Amino acid sequence: MTIRQRKELVMKNKFEGYYFKLQKGSRTLAVIPGCSKEGAFVQIVTNDRSYHIPYSHDEYFRAGFIVVGKNRFWKKGLILDIRHQDITLTGRIRFNNLTPLKKDIMGPFCRIPMECRHVVVSMRHDLEGTLELDGETIDFHGGIGYTEGDRGKSFPAGYTWAQCNVWDQEDDCAVMAAAAKIPLAGRKFWGCIAAVCFEGREYRIATYKGAGVQRRTPEELVLSQGKMRLTVIAEENEGHMLYAPQQGSMSRMVHECAAAKAQFIFEIDNRVIFDRCSSRASYEYGI
Repeated sequence: MTIRQRKELVMKNKFEGYYFKLQKGSRTLAVIPGCSKEGAFVQIVTNDRSYHIPYSHDEYFRAGFIVVGKNRFWKKGLILDIRHQDITLTGRIRFNNLTPLKKDIMGPFCRIPMECRHVVVSMRHDLEGTLELDGETIDFHGGIGYTEGDRGKSFPAGYTWAQCNVWDQEDDCAVMAAAAKIPLAGRKFWGCIAAVCFEGREYRIATYKGAGVQRRTPEELVLSQGKMRLTVIAEENEGHMLYAPQQGSMSRMVHECAAAKAQFIFEIDNRVIFDRCSSRASYEYGI
């Protein structure tokens, strides 16, 4: 990101951020680099806690890869060098066998000015490397990763977001689903996007394809589109507090669980395609 782009981000009250999720066994680590009105940041979510490490605008750079201080992020890996009073996190992880979506998850909405635009970088990929967290070495070799991003002014006033690609038994699918109250042209409506990758096929559920939010509660999300139906049921979990964008400033607080217990059911024509449970799903419910 050039100096001009950084100024534009601040002047227009915008933010951008990426979500890198690393999992192996019972260990889950989410690393969220980004930049907002007041400065750059890296947020970290572990099994037990969350952290927010602030940086200045001058320490943020983006040109096919992202630099935040001494940290580097790109499609095929990350290098971390965080030495903060609350957390020390260093090391390098490589991403192999990325699984990008065939088309932009936003569909035709990617050409419309919106409050927040979402991008899925990889639904699932293999991990290689180690990180050292507060003196403990975590070996992520053979683990599974996920990467997505957001850019805009604010997170929606109300939304649900769920993601999973690591399962308690079978390990054969990857899911991302979101529903949000979207302001557009002076009106608000409930929109949704979802991607399901299963047995070499990609299924898309989205408002621009005629999908609707059939049910949304703090623990359940049901999306339907024609003969397809996706149900996510999560156990009640407060998660960890994270900063979220509001008019370009990271001033809103949300709760996210990066290792939630959840059930994902995907049906076509009333036939169950898969019914999977996981104790390592990501789940976020915003009011």
